[in-house]
Amino acid sequence: MQAAVKRVMAAAAKHNIPVGGPGGAAAVKPMIDAGFRFIQGPASSGFLQSAARDFFSAIKTAGVQKKEPAAVY
Repeated sequence: MQAAVKRVMAAAAKHNIPVGGPGGAAAVKPMIDAGFRFIQGPASSGFLQSAARDFFSAIKTAGVQKKEPAAVY
């Protein structure tokens, strides 16, 4: 697989064609170092999920305790 990627990267460089692909945060620097010119990040739903997780984690860290929902009449 790595040999095939190297062949594609070499052909793209020869013809000045940008190459990109999907990659998580940890993969961005190695991909740029390898010559990738664009990175496909997570979908907006992934960003939303991450933000919601961080928000509720911060609430928990602040000491807010989970309460059972009260009936609203």
